[in-house]
Amino acid sequence: MTTIKLSLPLAVALWLISSAAWAFYETETLDARGSLRVTASAARNPDNRWLFPSEYSASTGAEGRLLVKWEASKLRFDFNGYAIASHVSVASALAAPRGVDDTERSPSLFTRWMNEERSGGMAAVDRLSAAYSVDWLDVIIGRQPVSLATCFFFTPNDFFAPFAAQTFYRVYKPGVDAARVEARLGELAQLSLIGALGYRRDADGGWSGDVEWERAAAVARVTAVVAGYELGALGGRAQGEEKYGASLQGELFMGVGLRAEGNLARGAGDRVEAAVELETRYPSSLNARLAYFWHGAGVDDPARYLSVLSVTGGYLGKSYSVLGLGYEFGPLTAGDAALIRNMSDGSMLLALYLVRSLSDESELALTLSAPMGREPRGVALESEYGAAPLTAGVEMRGYF
Repeated sequence: MTTIKLSLPLAVALWLISSAAWAFYETETLDARGSLRVTASAARNPDNRWLFPSEYSASTGAEGRLLVKWEASKLRFDFNGYAIASHVSVASALAAPRGVDDTERSPSLFTRWMNEERSGGMAAVDRLSAAYSVDWLDVIIGRQPVSLATCFFFTPNDFFAPFAAQTFYRVYKPGVDAARVEARLGELAQLSLIGALGYRRDADGGWSGDVEWERAAAVARVTAVVAGYELGALGGRAQGEEKYGASLQGELFMGVGLRAEGNLARGAGDRVEAAVELETRYPSSLNARLAYFWHGAGVDDPARYLSVLSVTGGYLGKSYSVLGLGYEFGPLTAGDAALIRNMSDGSMLLALYLVRSLSDESELALTLSAPMGREPRGVALESEYGAAPLTAGVEMRGYF
């Protein structure tokens, strides 16, 4: 009799656990996939042997990437890791240090190796995060991509590893070490709370494992749809500065869309970063965008470009414009073009991108980057894009 009394609670507990486990595994899914990219490019460099040791240069590379997603009930785990092997025939004095992870995040999930002076590789984890979701709330902790952008080309409100304006292939956004809360306040409103670690630069130009709390980010953003427009407001701290910004997107009239975003950055000195973009799509599948960017961190004098190279977020001038076009030539072929102009020095960059689907799991991409502007003289830059090489590239991508 005593045995029965002791076993009954145990039996009930085991039944509850087994029932819960059955429900848990019943909704469990595991998705694993990957990609392989093989690239080759050739460049004709500006006639400046101090910045470019050779008139011509070339590079080759291969990237393998593995993505794993595991979901069970209200939990989700994400992994995205890659390995790259590359070779560069000639290194430019303006190029970023080779084998450096330029995304601000811990190097503990990053490694690199060098076979010789211009060959080597690196491997890193772009995403390693856990998420908990209910009907109105998502909580994500770990390495994850974070974007606060509204515009396509220039994204001043994207404080976490933004894409360059001339980048068309944006499938994988680098992740940062962050915690994020997404709360749905209703059908048309959302609150985002983001915290991300900041790090100190190391001697190679990458990021060290030493946390720098002055660079840690804590940003709140709220968005709501009002009269057909999505309006957003954000505030907090990122990149070692206070940030107060806003965004807007919606349709103006007759299919013409408007996107805008910007912020006031308060650090060593106050400055404004703002972008506005108009876009429209025609029945022929032609898509056109016209954008303007005011870059408060930039400078008007090309002689000062090198002195601000490390603090301007990849853009050196004070203001920019871009005309972008996209067109579907057929069900398997699409192209994009962007003409970017540095309005401070008059230089331009024409970026062309053509992609052809070869099968359900593979595609071929061709790229061309053609600069126009005054070339550098010695160590002095005469224009931003005039210091860039003329580059053509080809890329094969496979997915599995």
